[in-house]
Amino acid sequence: MADQTSEKKKRWKKKHLRTVCAFANSYGGRLSVGDTGSFSPEEAKKLSAGIYDEISEELDIHPHVRSVETGGRAYITMDIKPSPDPISFNGVYYRRVGKEDRELTGEELETFILLRDRRARLGLLVPGAVAEDLNQTAVKSFCSLAKIPETSNEELMKSLNQISDGILKGSAVVMFHKNPSQFILAPDIRIGRFSSSGTMEDMDVISGPAFLQPSETMEILSEKYLADCGYPADALKEAVINAVAHKDYSAGDPIRIRIHEDSISVSNPGGIRRRDLAEGLEGVSRPTNPALSDMFFRSGKMRLMGTGIPEMQAACLRNGMNPPVIEATREDFRITFFLSSSGRSEERLSGKTLAHERGKSYADMTDEVSGRTSRAESRRSSLLAAEGSEDSAAEK
Repeated sequence: MADQTSEKKKRWKKKHLRTVCAFANSYGGRLSVGDTGSFSPEEAKKLSAGIYDEISEELDIHPHVRSVETGGRAYITMDIKPSPDPISFNGVYYRRVGKEDRELTGEELETFILLRDRRARLGLLVPGAVAEDLNQTAVKSFCSLAKIPETSNEELMKSLNQISDGILKGSAVVMFHKNPSQFILAPDIRIGRFSSSGTMEDMDVISGPAFLQPSETMEILSEKYLADCGYPADALKEAVINAVAHKDYSAGDPIRIRIHEDSISVSNPGGIRRRDLAEGLEGVSRPTNPALSDMFFRSGKMRLMGTGIPEMQAACLRNGMNPPVIEATREDFRITFFLSSSGRSEERLSGKTLAHERGKSYADMTDEVSGRTSRAESRRSSLLAAEGSEDSAAEK
């Protein structure tokens, strides 16, 4: 029997991921496998673990999958929550319509993606935002770094595909508008220094065009907060640029930089999928806001080669510090640098940290992520060795 939010299958097959996908893209639902006499308790527990792992790997969502025992036999049930992000199966998006899993196509698919995918939201036009209101310092700085001849604001925005019928897209508003907060809630960076008791002792707010925020933030950090500290400036700058480029600007929450006696963290709303985080260690770049990342790339502030995390880790090693700790969920991303080598680096990128953020899991994710971490560490070691060789050659 099936309806809008429930369905029952006799046996689990991979094609049933389509139903899980449809539930996640709609109002959620419950999918049951088997009936009261289908499995022994041991079989049901083993199959539950396998189903969870398959859903987690293929769809990157984490439903509650469990075996239900009755009369010495068992069946399986799973509860799928609505996903805030669009979910696809084999590149196809489905929604639950009545008793059916319906494939989304054409305008319906385009509308669905724009409304659900934060990567697409800044591509929407912002009524009232016009080229005349761009910050000229930000525009001139961008043109200079990107080696683009200075032209009118409107012509520049056209060349960047950031304007239509005189109206700016959200990405242009974030990057260059003189007052982004007129259209977007909390598009700023907030720096706070905290005492050992957790009391905030000082604070600064960096607002205005996002293109200028990283350099302004680094200037304040170096002059006011970290003048006598040993944090690697290159790693901190990379972390700040990444936070600006990958932030979810629809969240209404600022980027936060928290400074403690022995650590500094940079966090932004708009997290990262576990699969994307692991691929980030393998040199794969998946920008949250492609247009912002592209403009930072054009100006030479980002490479878009997936090297950001490994380079931050290598910079810490060069400074005699442990690599930074990364904590990521779908909602938030935070990277923390520790002055002391006794920081939390033993937890960095561990399955334990990621699993804790997502709740209890059938499978221990430690081996998968630790394996990728080991390969990333090998790559960082090679980078350090190469730099050492270059330094030696230069001395000779």
